[in-house]
Amino acid sequence: MNLNPDGTTRSAATVPPYDMELERTVLAETADPLHLELRVVIASDDFYDYRHARIFSAVKVGNTELLSVGDRHYLDGAKRYAFPVVLGSIETFFDLGARRRRLFELEAERAELLGAF
Repeated sequence: MNLNPDGTTRSAATVPPYDMELERTVLAETADPLHLELRVVIASDDFYDYRHARIFSAVKVGNTELLSVGDRHYLDGAKRYAFPVVLGSIETFFDLGARRRRLFELEAERAELLGAF
């Protein structure tokens, strides 16, 4: 059950759409030298998880040495154990990112209409 800080329930629609396992798969595939072309079309803000975005940023510039030891271990684990990219998974990854961005736009419009900005 989703709860607001005051203990009331909130709609699941307010939770941004994401797939953590898919993000980990995409992260692992972008770190694999066989999939360098993915680094060009993917941006760090396509990731919902901040850790994934941070690791991807280092992978994209080719300098994973800038990552903490924990992040390097996480990336190694992702490369070793993540599910392989299958047909449609990259499209789903981009679709989830587009849905999140649209949800944030709608929330900003709503806040503006309510006078929060």
